[in-house]
Amino acid sequence: VNGFLQQFNGLLSYEGGKYALRIETTSDAITSTIINASNTGSYSGYTKGVQHNPRIITDDDIIGNLSIKDKGTAKSFNTVSAFIIVDVIASLVVSILKADKNIVKSGNIALSSIGNYYNARINVENFLRKSRFGLSISFRTGPKSLMLLAGDTIAITNEKFAFTEKKFRITNISYSQDCTANITAEEYDDSFYTISAPTLSS
Repeated sequence: VNGFLQQFNGLLSYEGGKYALRIETTSDAITSTIINASNTGSYSGYTKGVQHNPRIITDDDIIGNLSIKDKGTAKSFNTVSAFIIVDVIASLVVSILKADKNIVKSGNIALSSIGNYYNARINVENFLRKSRFGLSISFRTGPKSLMLLAGDTIAITNEKFAFTEKKFRITNISYSQDCTANITAEEYDDSFYTISAPTLSS
């Protein structure tokens, strides 16, 4: 099932005792909604000065420390080999190679359950773009996490790592009986879902 879901960025999320199918796609805007004197009527039960949007997470929401992992340049590719032969995504590869001072760093991707050339090509490009964003984070947060789901994009503000509403996509939420949750998320960028038009080698 996971092999089948991989070809269209599918994610199975366990919600309310059932699996729900979620599809990775571009993020909508994550807007700040601070509760203040002018809008307390709309948000009864919230403390004034508190962030209402659960997708915006600041140091005040994080219990303990925010842990970060960086795959580093070893997992940041600028060329990709795939089991299905695909044309060179020329403009993307050239621009990425320039950023890496023309040092070739090649990765491999297995395209499970894909029999369509165009889907394979899109997935190779998606894999190449995602490899350039290797940060993953994990942290524990309070009851507002009950309003979040795996697959949601969140905006993290953290003083230690100098994040200002930096976007991540939640990959896993583990809830505890005390209404806290451990969240794991991966770095997100809109460029993941940009598809280059195919061109002939000529």
